[in-house]
Amino acid sequence: MPITTGMTESSISDVEQPQSQQKIFKKQSSGLDTISPERRLGDSLNNERSFRDLIMFEERLQSNMTRIRGATLRWKVFLVALLLTLFGSAYIFYNSEIPVFEPSTDPHSGTQPQHTPWSALVFICSCSITLIFFASGMYKTKLLTQETFVARCNKTLKPFNMTFQESSGKIVFSRKVPREFQDGMQEYRASFLRRREQSAARRRSSTKKKA
Repeated sequence: MPITTGMTESSISDVEQPQSQQKIFKKQSSGLDTISPERRLGDSLNNERSFRDLIMFEERLQSNMTRIRGATLRWKVFLVALLLTLFGSAYIFYNSEIPVFEPSTDPHSGTQPQHTPWSALVFICSCSITLIFFASGMYKTKLLTQETFVARCNKTLKPFNMTFQESSGKIVFSRKVPREFQDGMQEYRASFLRRREQSAARRRSSTKKKA
């Protein structure tokens, strides 16, 4: 009988031990569940490597934005020149007294602009290019690229509680991101820009000394 009692007590203790471990694990897991997602984000990202990666990503967005702005400006200049050519050739084409294939030999024969085959050809070409430019949708891909780029960036950054500001060229965090992380990012950005300016000043001074 004592042997049986010992075996029973040992089996009960073996059962109670895993149960106690399960209770401890449940307490630990419940403690982890009480931590907010914002705090987990701040604890996991609030370090120098994360700030550096965000700064590099921000610099890449700024460089892409600068490139897109330059390309958009060139296409705007092209469109303005095309429209001026179109309206100028249309004015010459419709306000001339001389037939198309009979150019005037006397430049002082009239006060209205002379009508030549070249004016008709320029008008037809410029009109065709303008129609193709707008009908094919090229104006959306060439002139509206800047707005499309910013919209796509913000759509991609929205799940991470971030947005890209077109005016400042910086990444801005939403209120869901911990304030400590935002302050740390601002401090790191300021120190990064200061170090870059100092490095550029040293390079300029070294080039002046060599010259």
